[in-house]
Amino acid sequence: MKTLTFVLLGILLCATAGYAQVVVNPTKVEYTASADHGQLTKYVIGYFINATTLAPVQSYDLPIVTPDVNGKIEQPLQALQSIPVGMPYIAKIRAMANEYGSEWSAPSNEFARTPLPPGSPLVKK
Repeated sequence: MKTLTFVLLGILLCATAGYAQVVVNPTKVEYTASADHGQLTKYVIGYFINATTLAPVQSYDLPIVTPDVNGKIEQPLQALQSIPVGMPYIAKIRAMANEYGSEWSAPSNEFARTPLPPGSPLVKK
């Protein structure tokens, strides 16, 4: 299967430093559809501590949706709140046709999850 490219939305390239800025609390994922897209049953997103980690900390199924005219797929990131806060992560995507899966894609830019704020307080008498 063709290697999938993966990019988290909101990436900002820091041209002077030559590296990608860490995205905090990302909400969407964008990736290029597999050349075998029509034969797939799902994509899987995996959250890794770093690019050399062999197994993801967690992984989740992404449904098959129709790519745009450029072959890109954009979906909301779900279940991101279940990974621990305060650590940098990268994400990778793999294509699945039933029980057969591709290799993991190249890693995304780095992202982190921070605690989300609580609801507004209500002061009572």
